[in-house]
Amino acid sequence: MQNQESWTTRATGDHVGTSPTECSVERRAFPDRRVKPTTLHSVLTFRGRRGGFRRSHEGRGAFVDCPSPKVIALVIWVMISSALDALFTLVHTTAGGGEANPVMALALAYDLNLFVTVKMATAASGSWILAVLQQFMLASQGLYTLAVVYIGIMALHATLILAGG
Repeated sequence: MQNQESWTTRATGDHVGTSPTECSVERRAFPDRRVKPTTLHSVLTFRGRRGGFRRSHEGRGAFVDCPSPKVIALVIWVMISSALDALFTLVHTTAGGGEANPVMALALAYDLNLFVTVKMATAASGSWILAVLQQFMLASQGLYTLAVVYIGIMALHATLILAGG
């Protein structure tokens, strides 16, 4: 059995006392961030280090400070797909086609810049909100569904491009 001094030295890095109760002096420079749950404001700014949970029962229905790499990849895919969708839609409408979404068709009829701005802003804000809410089941499924929908939209554009050229 080891002596108390060696335990204290390894636990604290110095020779303050001989029992765990004597070594319980708070030495942190910052308050413990785990005292209160992650706030929505902290999540919206993507600051912090909490990217997940240690225990399986904590993971659903709670916020984390930063999105997981998988969620980031999905958001990047959605944004790239949205930009390509806007580009291919402009190419398609220039060749005589139309926009399938009536709201976007209205924006396209009004102004090209408005169309691209609304399309990108909608995709960015929607995917950002879903990324913030990644630990909530419905939002997680929504982000995956959005990514799959964009795969279908890209396939549709590829079919239109191949059929037209």
